[in-house]
Amino acid sequence: MSTIDWSELPLDVLGYLTSFLPLPDYHRFGAVCKNWSIVVRERHHRPAQQLPWYILGEESSTGKRVFLNLAENKHYYMDIPELHEHFVCGSSFGWLFGVDIHMNIRMVEPFSRKSYNLPPLDFSPAILNDPDHNWEVLKAISDHDPSERSDFTVMVVGYNYRVAFWRHGDPTWTIPYKSYGAINDVIFFKGKFYAIGYVCSDQIFVVDVGLGPDAELISLEHQVPMLPNTYKYLAEFKGELLVLQIQKARGIASGTRNEAWPCPHKGTTNIVVHKLDLDLEGKSCFECEHLDNHALFVGNNSL
Repeated sequence: MSTIDWSELPLDVLGYLTSFLPLPDYHRFGAVCKNWSIVVRERHHRPAQQLPWYILGEESSTGKRVFLNLAENKHYYMDIPELHEHFVCGSSFGWLFGVDIHMNIRMVEPFSRKSYNLPPLDFSPAILNDPDHNWEVLKAISDHDPSERSDFTVMVVGYNYRVAFWRHGDPTWTIPYKSYGAINDVIFFKGKFYAIGYVCSDQIFVVDVGLGPDAELISLEHQVPMLPNTYKYLAEFKGELLVLQIQKARGIASGTRNEAWPCPHKGTTNIVVHKLDLDLEGKSCFECEHLDNHALFVGNNSL
């Protein structure tokens, strides 16, 4: 019986096999031989769905970025020089977004080391001279994978809970017209960017980035019952748009003396989730009592 040379399998077959591998095994696969490495670099198939990885910051002695793989309960240490002294403010399609003290934003694919340097983000000139402005980018996402298409757009939530976007090739960021309160979260869903208001807001917005400098946040009519004083997030789940409202214990939050304000550092007292149907008139919704044993990770990130 002849021996099978696995390194000579057709590239399309090898690529298909990689779609069943979790991320660590996906990259171990690429270290086997030249042909297998080509398949991983070309990324015709994504790794299998898995739990997200936590980014824990840099190791002080080496500067390596520390990741926690929840599925394995294991730490990985990666040297990503492009993100040294950067605060990681988001991720999309496996790309990481980092912002430095001067509000320069960089997006990096940590395995291929491809990167884009985005223009400095200037929400307010005053914060650039303030050493305590604390990396004023709260979240960054992209609408497409830059590895697959060049016409991608990046959107961020930043200083004073405002949003801005940058389209590949633009010389500067665009800050959409602001006739609204603060924004807490953004998402790219079925070809459009959506945003949701901060604690006291009951608004959901859609952003038409195709308008470029004339873009504005347009309030979306919806029937989601908004609870007072909750932290609000948007998430995609099985092809549907979810609106999550998280109630926190009351307390004096940073920057306010209002003891009735929900404090982000205190425990969660209640979570209410609604599915929002954007296809129907009136933007109908209904409350979700369970997620079929699935878990959602919300915050300053994007899966």
